[in-house]
Amino acid sequence: MTRKVVKAGLAGLVFLVFGIWLFGPREPVQLSISHDQSEAQNQLKTADLDAYLAEREGQYDDIIDGVEKQIIWAGEAGVKTQISIVYLHGFTATSKEIRPVPDQLAAGLGANLYLGRFTGHGRAPMALADATVARWMDDVSEAVKIGGQLGDRVIIMATSTGGTLAAAAALDTAAVEKVAGIIFISPNFAIRSRAAGLLTWPFARQWLPLFVGSWQKGSPRNEQHARYWTIEYPTTALMPMAAIVAAVDAQSFADVQIPALFYYSREDQVVVPEKTATFAKSWGGPAKTIIARMTAADDKFSHIIAGDIVSPNQTQAAVGHFLAWIKDL
Repeated sequence: MTRKVVKAGLAGLVFLVFGIWLFGPREPVQLSISHDQSEAQNQLKTADLDAYLAEREGQYDDIIDGVEKQIIWAGEAGVKTQISIVYLHGFTATSKEIRPVPDQLAAGLGANLYLGRFTGHGRAPMALADATVARWMDDVSEAVKIGGQLGDRVIIMATSTGGTLAAAAALDTAAVEKVAGIIFISPNFAIRSRAAGLLTWPFARQWLPLFVGSWQKGSPRNEQHARYWTIEYPTTALMPMAAIVAAVDAQSFADVQIPALFYYSREDQVVVPEKTATFAKSWGGPAKTIIARMTAADDKFSHIIAGDIVSPNQTQAAVGHFLAWIKDL
């Protein structure tokens, strides 16, 4: 009798665990943008963009100076250019991430430049707890619409998780109708950590912080890296990042026709470079891959592969590659 009770109990436990795995709450993923957000963005006019962004960013009193959403006009403010550049930064980073690469690229093309800021970034550490996939997707939508007001054609330049979000946006043909190309820099299509899969498990927000702590803290590369990245942040902020990576991994990009450039290092220690190679082959539109040749003087993790803050020696090479690719489109 006791053996039967034990077996029944074990069977019940197995079914319970199986049920939790199948039906337990996971991090919500919304790859489309909200209707209200879209309608508001559709009203944007080129001449009003600076005021619009100032009002949007004025809601927060803790944004780090210089990383707010902003436009760098090629010439006179309010004047559209043939091409515009939209920069989308990575997780925990800001638009300072690889600057002056976006600036030099825009200057080389005579293009207006939009520097985005994802929800929760460039503010006090606790602000990253506000991040959700839906809010980030709205940020991408806003950025692309602003890019369309700044230029007749839009080039998206996206780093790390910014690349993940740009890829998700590319699935919405209407949203990216003005996008002429996407530059993926060290894109995050798979997190380089054996524990990454735990972030998308059921109830991860509830139980994972109990095991790994409620806060995560990285090691800044230098003083500027400490200033412009969120080095310490709530563990729960990792969940939407992992969720968008998993969601994009489950999609097919065979029908996406936007030209894409994949620029990354094979020695990347933050994301899985082999996954980027596989993703590039699955891209439906024209795809080109360029491998960054890193040195001991560059980012020790081979992830931030250009920019004055972490890999200044790689900036000119990156700008040259990007300019040549865009001019061939």
